[in-house]
Amino acid sequence: MLPTLRRVSNPVYAKNFFARLQATSASIEYEQAKPFEDIPGPKGLPIVKNALDFINNMKGFSKYHKTLVEQHGDIYRLRMPGKDNDMICISTADDGRNLLSLDGQMPIIQGFEPFEYIRKGPLRDEYITPGLVSQGEDWLEFRKAVQQDMMRPDSALFYIDDLADVTDQVMEKMEAHLNQKKEVANLNKILQEFALESVGLMFIGTRLGTLKGSEEGQKLIELADKVFDYMIFAIAVPQPVLNILPSYKQFIEDNRALLRTSKKLIKQAIEKHEIDGSLDGTIVGKLVERCGKDSNIPVVMAVDAMSAGIDTTGNTANFLVYHLAANPEKQEKLYQEILRVIGKDG
Repeated sequence: MLPTLRRVSNPVYAKNFFARLQATSASIEYEQAKPFEDIPGPKGLPIVKNALDFINNMKGFSKYHKTLVEQHGDIYRLRMPGKDNDMICISTADDGRNLLSLDGQMPIIQGFEPFEYIRKGPLRDEYITPGLVSQGEDWLEFRKAVQQDMMRPDSALFYIDDLADVTDQVMEKMEAHLNQKKEVANLNKILQEFALESVGLMFIGTRLGTLKGSEEGQKLIELADKVFDYMIFAIAVPQPVLNILPSYKQFIEDNRALLRTSKKLIKQAIEKHEIDGSLDGTIVGKLVERCGKDSNIPVVMAVDAMSAGIDTTGNTANFLVYHLAANPEKQEKLYQEILRVIGKDG
């Protein structure tokens, strides 16, 4: 299991973090918990601490994590430059469940800091609201505004037939890209296209044509890849250092381009909706109805869903397909369950 990373962003949170992970019931008192400083981890170097190791192992972090678990146990600490920037990595389902259940109304979500800083700084005039990549009260207020429409199953079910057509198109494209070994070399790219096409359908009721190579769809995938790849680097580097790096300036411009490309598609969908009601039943349509057509919330939520969908949904689908292929007995079990519950004709 890949680790869950959380940045220790304030002293109070830091001192209580280890106790929160360990406390599965009232039987374990806070006074019995080990101090935060006792969490084991690699020693690292002066000043940069574990940042260089973290950056150098970004591409193969699962192997790096496995090595650290073998050396330090299921809970370990990566020391990062700056004050209160250390990361705590947990590895078991039970610890993950405990952490999430005790996060409270406003969880501290590690990894969003680079995006929040940009949206409240260089891109503040374009974003207006940082959306769900913020922390604290900003996050809570935005979450309240979108959660009702985002969490409803009918938001996805409304387009179930169209999503089935997208899935058929994905299968056809995968079959067309099989090599002599019956392998799909560019599987991750196809699944990213699938994710963007599906999210675009549910949010703005539009087939972007990504699976057919549309220019805007391919541009969004390229930009999302660049932004999320750099984000891992940005997590490990203090903000004052980032601010002087040429690569960070490019990161800001890639975020700007991602926003503007997504925003263009979303604005077009909203304008079309005003004529023909084409957003009725979509998530953005519901958000516009709830928040008002002049609100920035529907646009920011759709931008985040489309860009994050490329990375998160695409990669998750990749993991799922890989594990099903590597475990044919589980694949057969899933197939039989589909036949039993849905039927062979869907």
